[in-house]
Amino acid sequence: MGGFGKSKESLDHRIQEAIIAGVLEPGQSVTEAWLCDYLKVSRTPVREALIRLESAGLVKIVKNKGAFIREITPLDISEIFELRILLESHAARVCIDFMDQDELHRLAQEFKQVVQDGKSDSEKTAMGYKLHQFIMESTGNRRLKSLVGILNTQIVWVRSFATMVPGRVDRSFQEHLELIQALVDKDGERAGKAMEAHLTRTRDEMLDPAHMRIYQRMLK
Repeated sequence: MGGFGKSKESLDHRIQEAIIAGVLEPGQSVTEAWLCDYLKVSRTPVREALIRLESAGLVKIVKNKGAFIREITPLDISEIFELRILLESHAARVCIDFMDQDELHRLAQEFKQVVQDGKSDSEKTAMGYKLHQFIMESTGNRRLKSLVGILNTQIVWVRSFATMVPGRVDRSFQEHLELIQALVDKDGERAGKAMEAHLTRTRDEMLDPAHMRIYQRMLK
């Protein structure tokens, strides 16, 4: 088996994608041998990837038992979003002076095109991720970007569940439109408040008891 030429980031991302797709489910035990076969790589990079993902909070390694995909609790969601709200609201405020204006206006045009074309939920969600990534990149703060990346990794599966909350995709897209307009207007304070409102609403809808019951049923 190879594995040469596959970056650490690529390998970690492929495991995350397997979790999002339901190939690996929260609470499930996963062996190095299975991952080697699934990812078509040798044991060493798989072992290293599992260690990195444990540090990121996505996997739990139990001595003599193997690795388990972590289940996310309401407390996890609450704590993670508390930090995301602080960090990403700050990022939206401070990125104003460092943004590539041409890229920002291209992104704003893409959002307008999505509205005009009536794009699918998956395309709307992808645009949201793109906006969040643009903001983080624009801060130029590598440590801030790394911290937010770790938080996002810890709820990678639940983030996909959030898109199943009735109406959440459309509401989220509208919130992103308000956020990007604040960026275009170079209003850092408004952008920070828009980001805070967006993440707060996302958290509250995910933690709604009715939605959490759906999530818990999906784990069974």
